[in-house]
Parts: sequence; C-alpha cells; structure tokens
Amino acid sequence: MSDPYKVLGVSPYATDDEISKAYKNLAKKYHPDNYTDNPLADLATEKMQEINQAYDEIKKTRRESSSYNYNKAHDHFAKAIEEIDKTIDHLIKVKWFINFNCLFY
Repeated sequence: MSDPYKVLGVSPYATDDEISKAYKNLAKKYHPDNYTDNPLADLATEKMQEINQAYDEIKKTRRESSSYNYNKAHDHFAKAIEEIDKTIDHLIKVKWFINFNCLFY
C-alpha cells in the first residue's frame, strides 16, 4: 500500500479531525453506491477499499502510538514519584538526626 496520508490527501501532521473529515469527503465521493450502473463502478470500489485501508492504518498507528506514549509517560511519572519518596524519606531522616543531636548539645 502507498502512503496512507497521501491516499487521504492529508499531512502526517494533520489532526484526527482533519483526517476524519478527509476520509468522509473521499468516502462520499468514491462510495460504490454512487456508481451503480456506471462503468466506473469497479474503479470506485477499488478506490474505496484503498481509502478504507489507509484510514484504518492511520487510526491503528495513532492508537498504538498513543498507547505507547501513555505507557512511557506513566513509567517516567512512576519513577519520578519513587525518587521524590526517596528524597522525602532522606529529609525526614536528616531532620530526625539533627533534632536528635540537638538534644545532646
């Protein structure tokens, strides 16, 4: 399959709404029901299949990318929270040590 973004006539940086709008416009234009009793019906069917495949591929890629990025961000956040907890524990111990030592001076 060729570049799915080229098939839909959009940029790879297009928003999901722009991609959806382009898909709907092409679906209206090339839907096989618009070509009944027309010699171009077979071409319209092929074009519609290509449009559907391109749209499905873009959606799948973006969904997987979004999920991957979410999980990656979650992992970074969890590590940051863990480091903050360690720092707080350390500060509590330092404060306790300072306060304990002040009792003897």
